[in-house]
Amino acid sequence: MARLLGALCGGIVLGVLGMLVASRLASVPDSDVVVRDIQNVSTMAEVDAEVHRTERYVKLLTIEQVIALPSQFARSEALYAIAGRADSAGLQKLIFEANRVADDAARKAMLDVLFFRLAELDPRSALALARNDELQSTRALEHVVWKAWARRNLEDALFAAKTESTSTRQHAAAQDLLAAFGYMGNATTDRIEAELGIGPDRSSRSAFIRQLVDRSPEEAIKFIESYEQGAIREELLSTLAFYLATRAADEAPRYAGSFSREADSKRYSAVVNNALVHDNPKVAIDRWLANGGSDLTSRSEFQQAVRALAGTDLEAALQYYENATSEDARRAFGAAIAGEMVKQDPHAALQWARENDRPPMQSLEYTVIRQMVLIDPQLALAEAQNIRDAGMRSSMVSNVIHLMANEDPASAAQLLAQIPDEQARLQASARLVSVWVDRDPDSAIDWILSQDGPQSANMLQTAVGRLARSDPDAAIRLLPRLGEGAQYGMRQTIAQQLAQSESAERALNFVRQFEGQDGYDALQASVIGGIARQDPLEAKRLADQLSSVAARDAAYAGLIQHSARTNPAEAAQWAESISDDNYRMSALGQVANQWSRSDPVAAERWLNGLPEGRNRDAAISMAAGAWSKPSEQQKRLINSIDDRNMRSQAKFRLAYRLLRSDPPAARKMMQDPDITDEQRQQFEQMGSQMNRAISIRHN
Repeated sequence: MARLLGALCGGIVLGVLGMLVASRLASVPDSDVVVRDIQNVSTMAEVDAEVHRTERYVKLLTIEQVIALPSQFARSEALYAIAGRADSAGLQKLIFEANRVADDAARKAMLDVLFFRLAELDPRSALALARNDELQSTRALEHVVWKAWARRNLEDALFAAKTESTSTRQHAAAQDLLAAFGYMGNATTDRIEAELGIGPDRSSRSAFIRQLVDRSPEEAIKFIESYEQGAIREELLSTLAFYLATRAADEAPRYAGSFSREADSKRYSAVVNNALVHDNPKVAIDRWLANGGSDLTSRSEFQQAVRALAGTDLEAALQYYENATSEDARRAFGAAIAGEMVKQDPHAALQWARENDRPPMQSLEYTVIRQMVLIDPQLALAEAQNIRDAGMRSSMVSNVIHLMANEDPASAAQLLAQIPDEQARLQASARLVSVWVDRDPDSAIDWILSQDGPQSANMLQTAVGRLARSDPDAAIRLLPRLGEGAQYGMRQTIAQQLAQSESAERALNFVRQFEGQDGYDALQASVIGGIARQDPLEAKRLADQLSSVAARDAAYAGLIQHSARTNPAEAAQWAESISDDNYRMSALGQVANQWSRSDPVAAERWLNGLPEGRNRDAAISMAAGAWSKPSEQQKRLINSIDDRNMRSQAKFRLAYRLLRSDPPAARKMMQDPDITDEQRQQFEQMGSQMNRAISIRHN
């Protein structure tokens, strides 16, 4: 109860402080702009400063007076003295005054001291003040508060962290509390982790390893080896290697022999080598070239070295490019050079790329155009449209718009009008919408609705469909802006996503508002289909409660589609509950196919037990697509299908399945009299496509 009262009181304090802060900011003409007007302060005479020091700075009351002191030591000494005497209100006044200091470094140093003292004296007010709009621009003030609070009163700081309003703030607070006691690896950090349920994140683990390395690299290695093999162990090892390579390049390689496992030693050496590449790229380049470019394990190291060299010594990179004897090396040097040249002079870079590209590929030109987007997007788009090859031109135009959309989607949208080719413009528009709707859904929808023509409806459906999967609440908010036809499909997508990512109750509440409208049955089925992915039994229970036979059948069919993969025997029983012949036939086919993949013997026994008719025929036809080595009994099952069309489909599915494992048997099956000429033609096309894909992989 005392804790609860403390939290309530703390909330009241934070609220009152928020009002006080708001009243302070009311006097600022523009709250988005912090006035930095303390600058060019006249320096105090040495003799006057000495008098203030003798008097322990009791007559200094403002930040401006502190800045007037003639030395850094005196200013620091005075600030500590003034902060030490001030109460909470006085410290807050000093903080707002210090935030007006124009010099960034001086302002940051003063705020750190003042917040550290306020956190010791009144931590809740300090935390609220660190989050004030006027002070948030100064980094790490919250970190100062949490660390000071933890060292002053860990129990109180832990309780405050537990009662933070969001998981993000709880996580940040936990990392600061851990940092106050060395990040990890001791009894206090273990307690913090246990009480908050939040351990050190990647940043905290990295800081801890660097701390250990500064004390003893061998101690850091010993700590890393105490971890079981896994992602965190690899992360710590990489942190150790990179830090040692940048801190002590000459010594770093020798620690590879300190690991007890060879795999750890190799990983450590790889990270160290990659880090050293940036310091001396020519060594890595010469080593790779001396091996004739045949060492695939060092290829990434070589490419990193080339980029590093081009970024620091473009002339040297150009010399390597001119002397390169292999196409692989020329491509690597050329791409790095082109990327670096475009930063200096896009036109010159493009000219160089075109002079050095070798037909039929213009990879250097494409590299320059992609890099040009961030420097001169209009030029990049214009040059992309000058590409001779139509397919590559359309692709590059789309890429330019996509890259620009990541930076400024509204400006990218304005450039679409400069694309004369309609197909290229549509492709680029789709790429733009895919980025824009994730960043700013409302602006993206506003722009789409402002467009004319049928492509507007397609883009709108794409945008809201994407939102339905990534941000259902935003999709629901924008749903009324769609036409009736587009709304129909989007409602199903939203309902299914809510069921999967949130809860069945939330999804059903969303669906109920459309009761009595066309498509309501399908919406209910969508919800149950979404639940089936996580909890098939709950989905079955909800399906059983549906009053509409059509909705129940649709829900059963969707449910069986998922449960057939995990429990086909149960799914087969559920399929018998479906009233609609088409739904039941489709569901039994799904069961047959999935069951034949997971347990062909049990599936065959089930198929033999089905009564003759279209349901049995459909099930056997779908099962045939899962038989990679059909037995004589399975072939007899196919031939027992009464419906000629289904029998033909079964044999075609089996032939396609055999095409990968036994091509001669597949071709023999395609000569069966039940196979149609259209199916034979389709089979030949699939075989040609498969051969081309295999050829490409081998080449």
